[in-house]
Amino acid sequence: MKKLLLSLFIVAIATVAFSQSTEREVQELMENEGYSLSLTKYAYLSEGETFSEWKTFYSGNDYVVVCFPEDDGVNDADLYLYDDDGSLYDKSTTDDNVEVIEFTCYTTREMKIVMKNYDSYSSYSSYQIKFMVFYK
Repeated sequence: MKKLLLSLFIVAIATVAFSQSTEREVQELMENEGYSLSLTKYAYLSEGETFSEWKTFYSGNDYVVVCFPEDDGVNDADLYLYDDDGSLYDKSTTDDNVEVIEFTCYTTREMKIVMKNYDSYSSYSSYQIKFMVFYK
């Protein structure tokens, strides 16, 4: 069931990508699934650049981390989640510009969220890429 909801979510995100209301529409989609917004961060990234942010994830919560561009020109964005010891916990590295990581946190801990502009139209330009963390 989770995979089906995740697939529907990705299709819905793809249809609203690159509009000024993307963040609001993503939040509405997630709220309709019973999730609340925990964190939103964005950065202007050139091709190959990354941005990271530490966040506390709490035991007993289901989380969804969504990464998407706010600007045209990003062909492929990637999303990574690392434990506090630096080991890779999960990743979403499809060939798309929308990435989603979904997991249940069984132990409260700090984790690092990393988003990357893997490929863009121009390697000399910076593009706004955003991630949002939801929980329930």
